[in-house]
Amino acid sequence: MSKKTDDKLISELFTEYRQMMFKVAFGVLHNKSDAEDAVQDSFLWIINNISKVSQIPRHERGGYFASITEHRAIDIYIGNETVIKRRILRSTTS
Repeated sequence: MSKKTDDKLISELFTEYRQMMFKVAFGVLHNKSDAEDAVQDSFLWIINNISKVSQIPRHERGGYFASITEHRAIDIYIGNETVIKRRILRSTTS
């Protein structure tokens, strides 16, 4: 695929799937900002792997993107939990 074709596909994917991906991320994180980060990180993965993504049949993309987004949201959730635990430990040892 050419860069122009890739750019067009990325734009189409973003328009078509961003709301669904946000709903998936928000369902895990219950925080708008973190959910937006998860969607952004997921799209960065999609952009970096556009040659693979372009080969996924159109009817399978939604599930694939939901899975990517859910895993990224879980990673963010685990990271947030770790930060909270560290803060609690610091406050109890001070």
